[in-house]
Amino acid sequence: MNQNPLFTVPIFIERIDYSIEKLCYKAYEKDPKGVNNSNLGGWHSGNINYPDSPFFFILSDIEKICQEICVNVLKIDRDVFIGKSWININRKGNSNLNHSHPQCILSGVYYVKTPENSGNLVLMHPAYDMMTRDWSGYNIDNYNDINSLTMTYTSAKGILYVFPSWVKHYVESNKSDEERISISFNIA
Repeated sequence: MNQNPLFTVPIFIERIDYSIEKLCYKAYEKDPKGVNNSNLGGWHSGNINYPDSPFFFILSDIEKICQEICVNVLKIDRDVFIGKSWININRKGNSNLNHSHPQCILSGVYYVKTPENSGNLVLMHPAYDMMTRDWSGYNIDNYNDINSLTMTYTSAKGILYVFPSWVKHYVESNKSDEERISISFNIA
């Protein structure tokens, strides 16, 4: 029997190496209170004022990568830009709750510092609610990209993950004694 994908949910993965850990801590020192969005504990900065910030070089590169995705994969016929970006610093026990990013086309995260056991990125299947409702009584021997409720991606220093903004996702709890640092963003 032929099998064809009905709908595809892409995740784009790119390695870009920047040493920006000190910049992230400086941003924290300027505003240690931060904001509370999807973070359960930890620190979430306010919006990075791109392009007028010391993070310009990395955000500019991320924006270019996302523009290429929009043109070459999504076939969008206009320029896209970083609408919002922010820094996350998660200490031991901190995580980011299940959420999505409305009113933009792509979202993503760049990992700045990721000690071992600091929590991974988990993307949820778009039909998660219906799958848990209808498939809960069935045993699945081998999980794959068709029958999995979630897909886990390793939080690794220097890795950029980009995905459609409507994909619900969360970040696992940091079990390390060291902080996990990331920069997240929305592309509009």
